[in-house]
Amino acid sequence: MSLYQQTSKQRRISVKFLVHSFTNRMNNDSLLSGGYWRELQHMHSHRCLHTSLTLSDGKVLVTGGVNDGVLRSAELYDPSTGNWTIVRDMNIRRLKHTSSLLPNGKVLVTGGSLDLNSGLVYAELYDPLTNNWTMTDSMHYARFSHTASVLSNGKVLVVGGFINTTNELPIEIGNCELYDPSTGKWSITSSIHFPRGEHTATLLPNGKVVIIGGWGNLGSPEQYDPVTETWQQCLTVEVDRNGHTATLLNNGQILVVGGVGAPFDNLEADLYNPLSDTWSQTGYIHNERVYGTAALLPNGEVLFTYGYGFEPNTYANSELYDPITGIWTIVNDTIPNTFYNAASVLKDGNVLFTGGIEDNPFSTRTTRLYNSSRIINRLKS
Repeated sequence: MSLYQQTSKQRRISVKFLVHSFTNRMNNDSLLSGGYWRELQHMHSHRCLHTSLTLSDGKVLVTGGVNDGVLRSAELYDPSTGNWTIVRDMNIRRLKHTSSLLPNGKVLVTGGSLDLNSGLVYAELYDPLTNNWTMTDSMHYARFSHTASVLSNGKVLVVGGFINTTNELPIEIGNCELYDPSTGKWSITSSIHFPRGEHTATLLPNGKVVIIGGWGNLGSPEQYDPVTETWQQCLTVEVDRNGHTATLLNNGQILVVGGVGAPFDNLEADLYNPLSDTWSQTGYIHNERVYGTAALLPNGEVLFTYGYGFEPNTYANSELYDPITGIWTIVNDTIPNTFYNAASVLKDGNVLFTGGIEDNPFSTRTTRLYNSSRIINRLKS
């Protein structure tokens, strides 16, 4: 029995349970206060479990997700006008997929699911210049809730994920593969030591990739070397996590925060140093958050926001982490509590949040902008 199955039986958590059981806990307050947040023009479609990606020209591409059904639609946000434009539909409906910006400016979309019961092998490419989607070589393994990292050599590393579910418990896989944009083909690379899904993947300045947490093996990080195409096990972390975030700081360390694991209501934030393969604790967040969103701001601080907790209170605020002091600060802005949304850092350093689950209806088409310059200026004053 996998660790995912053990913890799921104890805590009664699964992907489907998370999707369907927490909508009645969301905060109905739609007022934005404090000036850091600004509500923008809504997307054309309600969606959650989608992807959001900043393109080479600064526009943001949103793809797929779920509303009344799984979506194949895509839309484009232009920060210069504040408008959303519907673009061509993807060829395949999908949620819990990945989207990656390739060096040639095209977007690679991989995997996902139609129903959270089984994964997809299909991959496709979006060309922003022609507004066309084209199918490319399919992956060797079907998967959803996986990660995709664009390596320094231009190839895309896809890691783990879930292949299907049995009795509403996802079955995690350890298979990894590489996509080569120059040939449009996939090749098998070394598998991770511990199968996992819903983990995080962080690309390091030296070109290596670190994966942390996830269902299947929550406490055993691994590091991938693209030169040797091998995985190395890293020092095990004491705090297990799933539904967490991992943010590469300017000092080269990885900030890991939020999620659920052991302990269940985890408030501890941790730093991983990939050069020394060491962990250190760095303060505590004020509210537990699962499936929250973290973004590195222009001044090197980290915004941690949205997500849900397991107590009947709301998290209609954000938190800010200062890597110099290791202190977490509450940002007292009132925002509707949301999870399963998507975020993209714009070229000006502001952060665009789209969709997610707020309340009824099942998903929202709301778009909000976090003004990073205002919060930075206020904290310095």
